[in-house]
Amino acid sequence: MMDLREILNRNLSNQSDIDLVDVIPIPKSTDPWVRMKSLEGALSDFDLEDGIESASYLIQVKTRNLPRRALKQPSPPSNQPEPPHRPSQATESPEGENIYRNGGNLNVGYLSKNADLLLDAKEFKLAKNIFQAILASGERRALALQGMGRCEEAQEQFDVARALYEESITFHPELETYLRLARCLRALKKESSHAEALERAATLKGIESTTRFELFKASANSWLRSKNSKQAKERYLDALHLNPNADDIRSNLGALSLQCMEFDEARRHFEDAIASDETNGKAQLGLGFCAYAQGDKSLALRTFMRALEVNLDQPLAVFYLTKCAYELKDFKGALPYLQAYLCLHPESQELALLLSMAGMHYHLGQHDEARTVIRTILDLQPNHKGAMALSQTLGNTIDLNSKS
Repeated sequence: MMDLREILNRNLSNQSDIDLVDVIPIPKSTDPWVRMKSLEGALSDFDLEDGIESASYLIQVKTRNLPRRALKQPSPPSNQPEPPHRPSQATESPEGENIYRNGGNLNVGYLSKNADLLLDAKEFKLAKNIFQAILASGERRALALQGMGRCEEAQEQFDVARALYEESITFHPELETYLRLARCLRALKKESSHAEALERAATLKGIESTTRFELFKASANSWLRSKNSKQAKERYLDALHLNPNADDIRSNLGALSLQCMEFDEARRHFEDAIASDETNGKAQLGLGFCAYAQGDKSLALRTFMRALEVNLDQPLAVFYLTKCAYELKDFKGALPYLQAYLCLHPESQELALLLSMAGMHYHLGQHDEARTVIRTILDLQPNHKGAMALSQTLGNTIDLNSKS
């Protein structure tokens, strides 16, 4: 093919007073987005001097020995009605695969799909450029702003993402945007704002009751972390209204009431939780705390035993069980639970619990068992004062070299 620059320059010079500035080829591609980026790059490559008027045109050329293809008809003048558009299935690709729709507007669905792919590939700048183009077009502003926020969130620019999500919500509030906003606020350690965002999401129409339940529950937990007991209680009650059988919510309400020293109300919540689920170890533990706080240590001891039967791996239950056993001098019932817990953690060096177990053996007259436990403590910490004192109480000094 003859050099296009030479052909154009010669014809322009002969027929007009226009000079050719430059010709920049655009590479072929089946991807419309690549072609659009190539056009943008070509335009940026034109050497446009300040103060000199110029114009740019997009042309398409082909060699004459190839089959001709029907030329597209120019657009009708603006003062005439535009004829109805009837695309040919055989000659034109579907609108869904084009950057522009048939009417000339951006194909937002196609562009946002490509932006999502770029975002997944961690091409944040390119993805954000597409979302900015959608925003500039005036179409689907909420989608564009949310997409830009996702780009910032993925780069841990949480405060910038937060502002973009808030703006997106002003155009079109969506559950996903609210959840992303809440996640950013949590990352920024703004617990109160996090709770409020979840509450706003819970007011959306059309969401399922199970989703609204989870939003109220998460909001209440966030209020608890911000030490706002009143708001936490209200949100837990909102969640309970949606699901009266939620034993975990009743347990949380019980813990909240216990924290506020409202023991009767706390006991009621814990008992309701156990009625819904007998295996709720947290509720059993809460009942034990209520009994202990109200001075009924015998009931507290029995309740801590039940809590450990439900879930043995509860350090607080073990601690208070041991405390009650020594205060009541009731070692026989507590010892098996303490032994089982320590067997569950054989590698732990909880010397205080080991010493408590040795003391229980001593008070039950099981002196050989007590010496064995003391030897274990002194193997771990030879100068442990409590173990050495109990050894002397037993009437002899433990021989660390003895294995019997």
